[in-house]
Amino acid sequence: MWTVSEAKIFRRCPKQWYYKKHYGSALATKEPARREAFVLGTYQTVDQWRGQLVDNVIETVVVPALNQRLNLSLFGLIKDADAMFDRQLAFARANRVREPGFTKTKAGKEFAALLDVEERGDVSEDAVASARTDVHLALENLTKIPGLREDLRAARRVVAQQTFHFELCGKKIGAIPDLVAFYHDRPPLIIDWKVHFFGLRDARTQLLIYAMGLARSGKGGGTADRAWTEVEIRTSEVQLLTGVVRQFSLDPDSIVEMENYIISSQRAMTRATGGKNLADVNPADLPGVFSDEGCANCGFKPICWNAPHENN
Repeated sequence: MWTVSEAKIFRRCPKQWYYKKHYGSALATKEPARREAFVLGTYQTVDQWRGQLVDNVIETVVVPALNQRLNLSLFGLIKDADAMFDRQLAFARANRVREPGFTKTKAGKEFAALLDVEERGDVSEDAVASARTDVHLALENLTKIPGLREDLRAARRVVAQQTFHFELCGKKIGAIPDLVAFYHDRPPLIIDWKVHFFGLRDARTQLLIYAMGLARSGKGGGTADRAWTEVEIRTSEVQLLTGVVRQFSLDPDSIVEMENYIISSQRAMTRATGGKNLADVNPADLPGVFSDEGCANCGFKPICWNAPHENN
């Protein structure tokens, strides 16, 4: 199943894509190399973890409160976030991903794995304090961005991290929006949360593909008379650290653009693997990206750098 997330990883580095999406396995207990690839693929930078934690808080605290029509104060939201922050930090500092039999499913929302802990033994207190401050700021903006609170409160139902499936040219596509708000009398709103200060790349492509996925999955809601079409579905990229909101919508030209993007990405993956069954691919044969930034933030260095590399 092709997803926007998978396409992003592939574009960043085909080797990383292969190790993370098709080689690593938590269940490969009798294949140490594949089990190790799974473990290495769980590690995140502090910034990546910070963003994931905000997603976790929205999914487990904000969404249930919205659906149950409960009041949620900023004080309470930050209190819940701090508790989750502390549990995940303790989990990461203990490097529990290295425990025998570990799986993300067992760990649940306490799971976190930090690259600094794996590579340097710990994460600095300055980095931890900065991450906590950013989490607080993101949640504060969540409650203050003009119109956002009202849009979410008006929804009849809100879902987070739900996969919507559709097909394009006989291939399965998965769309996994951060959040979708459904209404009685207007089209759904898809939201993509961003937790960084430098929004140099907008989320237009993924949001428009999410809109296609929601409409084409047949789960886009609507009225008693008709379902909402993909050009009617609203999308917003919400930068939680800066308060910036960007809105996008599909039109006939952008639908063709997004379909071409998906097809082009799938073809690039096929070319990179030589059309082989993924189980038969040698990762050493895949092109890689050898850059200070790209490799510094990747957990696969121990296995990738020990294999022949095009830029070695």
